[in-house]
Amino acid sequence: MFGYRRHKNDTSHADIVEEQASVIRELFERYASGEGIASITQDFIDRDIRTYRGGRMSMFALRRYIRNPLYKGLLVMNKMKTVNVRTQERQINDESLWIVRERPDLRIVSPDLWQKCNDIMDKNQRHMQEITKGKIGYKSAELRKRQEG
Repeated sequence: MFGYRRHKNDTSHADIVEEQASVIRELFERYASGEGIASITQDFIDRDIRTYRGGRMSMFALRRYIRNPLYKGLLVMNKMKTVNVRTQERQINDESLWIVRERPDLRIVSPDLWQKCNDIMDKNQRHMQEITKGKIGYKSAELRKRQEG
């Protein structure tokens, strides 16, 4: 997870990696101030800021960072289940099965800033779905129909 280093023998504990955490703070602050994901992504690429595994930053990665509640100090566990061990196919568990823990020691951004960025992202997503009549992105209804048919 970008911004954290898990303990080697105890994966339930982690430490904040300050160099990466500063990138996360910058992302949230810039997005909250109105800058777009594409612009921020390009700047991070130009500055050779890499993902946790060393890959190039992408808009997809930055969107996932903004959506991740761990950055506000909220750890969500048991969110996914493996439905096919051979193919590693996973599905989201029902929310009633999620285990949610407050972890203020892992907070990188304030809950208010996290919420502001997620509200902006929700608004932008709704706007894009309205102007494209739901045909934006890989999860559009039309694409799902094609895959099912």
